[in-house]
Amino acid sequence: MSSDKKLSIGVKIGYGLGYGAISVMLYNLFYIFFMIFMTDVAGVSPIFAGTISLVAVLWDGITDPTVGYISDNTRSKYGRRRPFMLVGLFMVSIAAVLLFTVVDFSETAKNFYYLITAMVFWLGLTLFDIPYNTLATDLSEDSAERTSLRYYGMIFFVACLMFLMSFIWPAVGYFTELTGSVTKAWQLAVAVVAAVAFILALICWASTKGKEKMDYEIVKENPLKSIKEVIKLKPYRYLLVFSFVLGISQILVQSSVIHVMIYKSGFDEGQLTTVLTSGVIFNLFWTGMAALLGKKLSNYRIYVISVIVAGLGMLTIPYFLDMSIMAVFIFYFAFFGFSAFTLWVYGYVFVYEIGDLAELVNGKRNDGILVSYLSFALKMGGAVAMWIIGLVLEVYGYVPTVYEQSERTLQGMTYLISVFPFVLHVIVLLLLLRYPLKPKQYNALAQALENKRQGKEYSTKGFESVL
Repeated sequence: MSSDKKLSIGVKIGYGLGYGAISVMLYNLFYIFFMIFMTDVAGVSPIFAGTISLVAVLWDGITDPTVGYISDNTRSKYGRRRPFMLVGLFMVSIAAVLLFTVVDFSETAKNFYYLITAMVFWLGLTLFDIPYNTLATDLSEDSAERTSLRYYGMIFFVACLMFLMSFIWPAVGYFTELTGSVTKAWQLAVAVVAAVAFILALICWASTKGKEKMDYEIVKENPLKSIKEVIKLKPYRYLLVFSFVLGISQILVQSSVIHVMIYKSGFDEGQLTTVLTSGVIFNLFWTGMAALLGKKLSNYRIYVISVIVAGLGMLTIPYFLDMSIMAVFIFYFAFFGFSAFTLWVYGYVFVYEIGDLAELVNGKRNDGILVSYLSFALKMGGAVAMWIIGLVLEVYGYVPTVYEQSERTLQGMTYLISVFPFVLHVIVLLLLLRYPLKPKQYNALAQALENKRQGKEYSTKGFESVL
């Protein structure tokens, strides 16, 4: 397929399904529910539960760029991304069920089991996620079309996250009544989620088949050279750092908010489901708002606005309003959703723009490596966040399954969803203000790249500082 053609609605929907299935549903299954499962169901200490995530994602730091490089340099009748996606969706779906299975092992063996299973889970997610996100650049070279693919992905982000949030707690309750075992209930509930994710990802794989360009150039070279080339790109270094920092903030909230709602706000299963689902609805709201704002504001400006608004909201609401009121918690999620939306949509839009810079400067895009290191930065942020959560819960005296936690413990939980995210948003804002590839510079870059592709003379005027 010619990469300059407009993509059909069917292709965009199919692409979006893949994002919702693996990159959203199973990704958030881990980050939202794994910590509470480990501490309150599997009986693993908070600090070790956080350490499992940290070690697994450090391992992921090896697999992310490796998968990105190999997919950049693979030839197949199914395309260079598609074989990895197929293997990955099988692996991550099976590993997800095993990860939420309680095992009757010794403490050491149990910890080792969850560590190894988490590493397999993240390897499977990487095998799907990196080629999937890079597939957008094979489907179209047009920046507007690639951004449109991310919007469709965000629609299914909302739909699949809505399913996950509204399903897990009622399903655990239902299966507990059915089987008489809360441990078995978690396993069955996650098995249903994994099956749905698998089917949707398979539809994505099939619906985009044959739609990507197949005449790409493969340049076999030392992968370290490719990595060095992309790391030299100044905007990319900024993107990696502020994505890592904002990733910490996102997962701090996602992975600790259930503890806050259960132990500080005193919410039951129905209230938990309502609040978590409302957060997904706000993501849908921000998707529509961004589409409208995008007609008047640049992607960069929307990103900056979201960081300011979300950071202030997440700091002030827990301290000035009563978080035991469900409506207040829902209001909090409106601000959190704004930050989450921009991180997951515009982070990848930025990396596609940086791919254009790489093509102009290096003569090739290196999209697989660009996406893989962005993915690693986000995952590493999440891993650090979960380790921080485990540390804070341990230090502030959290006792699993004890409903009445101490005031000190509750204060530590509040810090995780307020002060910590605010400080991290301030850091991100400072980095964004210094980000070199702003809209004016990118427009000049895009024009120069178009001239280069057509064999015309081009100038770096207007984006010299980026180089």
